[in-house]
Amino acid sequence: RESESGLDELLIAKVGAATLLPLTARELGYPYVDLFSTTAGYVEDVGLVQLCDGAMLRSGLTLPLRAADGSVVVAMANPRSNQDMIAYVTSVMPGPVTFAIAPASQILARLVGMDVADYTAEGGAGDTVSDAVVASSAPTRTSESPVVAWVNNALNRGVVDGASDLHFKFEADGSLLVRFRVDGVLRRQNVPLRGREAQIIGTLLSKCPTIDVSDRMRPQDGTFSFTSASGRRIDARLGMLPQAHGATVVVRLLDSENINRKLEDMGFSDATLEQLRRVVSSPQGAAFVIGPTGSGKTTTLYGLLRELPALKLNILTAEDPIEYRIPHIGQTQIRGDLGDKSLTFGKVLRSMLRLDPDVILVGEVRDSETAEVAMHAALTGHLVLSTLHAKSALGTYSRLAELGVKPFLSAESLSLAVNQRLVRAVHDCATMEAPNAGEVAFLRRHKMAVPDLVARVRPDGCPGCDGAGYRGRFAVVEVLEPSPLLRSLIAESRPRSEIVAAALAEGYTSILADTHRHVVAGRTTVAEMLRCLDTGEMS
Repeated sequence: RESESGLDELLIAKVGAATLLPLTARELGYPYVDLFSTTAGYVEDVGLVQLCDGAMLRSGLTLPLRAADGSVVVAMANPRSNQDMIAYVTSVMPGPVTFAIAPASQILARLVGMDVADYTAEGGAGDTVSDAVVASSAPTRTSESPVVAWVNNALNRGVVDGASDLHFKFEADGSLLVRFRVDGVLRRQNVPLRGREAQIIGTLLSKCPTIDVSDRMRPQDGTFSFTSASGRRIDARLGMLPQAHGATVVVRLLDSENINRKLEDMGFSDATLEQLRRVVSSPQGAAFVIGPTGSGKTTTLYGLLRELPALKLNILTAEDPIEYRIPHIGQTQIRGDLGDKSLTFGKVLRSMLRLDPDVILVGEVRDSETAEVAMHAALTGHLVLSTLHAKSALGTYSRLAELGVKPFLSAESLSLAVNQRLVRAVHDCATMEAPNAGEVAFLRRHKMAVPDLVARVRPDGCPGCDGAGYRGRFAVVEVLEPSPLLRSLIAESRPRSEIVAAALAEGYTSILADTHRHVVAGRTTVAEMLRCLDTGEMS
């Protein structure tokens, strides 16, 4: 009653859908199907899907499958409450049908990936899009041009695939290279609309009202929104840059589901979670999340905000840009293009201090003014959350010194520094094998234990992981929560070697060590350590 949420929502929030759904299926008497698993026992059959109306399958979250014995099994997100859909599928399927329960997100992902559409130009032929994606909310195929339909479908495919960015780049021969960044890695996509590459770029640019579509000779950027195949509103940020062979466009997808991730779902250890929650519950201090672009810093910051009672605290943010709108929180967009009226981080932060804030989130500390005001705010009774570019958690102090913050101020104000990266999780098609000579040499060089077995991904993956060998990412971190001794050493500007030795003696571990525990557990690979981490970032 207090939460005003349904029992199902509370259970999912408590134990997670991946745990709850198989138990629910068992209680209801249905088989459970993990469509991303290599041991599901069912295969996708495009012929079965084509027997049904695609829009009905998507709206009803229903996917016909072929069992190993050739029989038809229909996976549904909620068969008990969708009797009309059961009757419809039964009427169009060949032979008897049995039903199973599968996660709604997996059903939608498979339907989007399998959908076969024929987008033919007016009066022409041959523009078949074999891997097109059709949103249930999109116009009918006859009401829009093939190019517009394909662009809309590409955006929806990006959402379903979990892409963070969509890249569109002209090649020397005039063709268009389209890639989706999924789990931090670019994956090439099929572009069958030959000869219409310029129209594709024009259609993308036209979605942003602030962009001049006719001017592709200067950099431009803008924002737009669209409705995904699941009915969610997705915000997108588009950037365009003229290059040698034509305009290159990158679309960043800002899915609001990302800000709903809890700290415990991000891969942090219990000890790290305890540190994060201890600091964020403090009434004052500065907590920095460190890492390159795409390392999940914003997600972690929003995860920290979710730990706070927003209705009982005055929480203000300064962001550039504002990626996600959060209820009950005051958010300010940084603007540096207004001349004397520009809103810089430093100017906004000073104004915030006059608004009786409890918690201040600064998108990034990037200049001396912002750094000094933020650290003073942390020292004078405010909790300050922000991001910073540094090489390690311990390197936070050096970076603050470069920005002009006095050692005594950073020593007293800094409560927490989290150096974070995202590594890919192996899919269950991976195998456990003895480490090879290169892996053994790498682990020994960095004084890490060599496990008997390490995860090894298949070169071509499997259908469940779309051939990548990995599915999903989690955070690896190094966390610095300075002790009184460390604070005194920083304030006295002691040599770096002495500070590092003191931190190690108090249990400080590197980001490599945190990644190593996941390698030992078989969650990721040594190759991911090499890909994601700078091995010189240990101190």
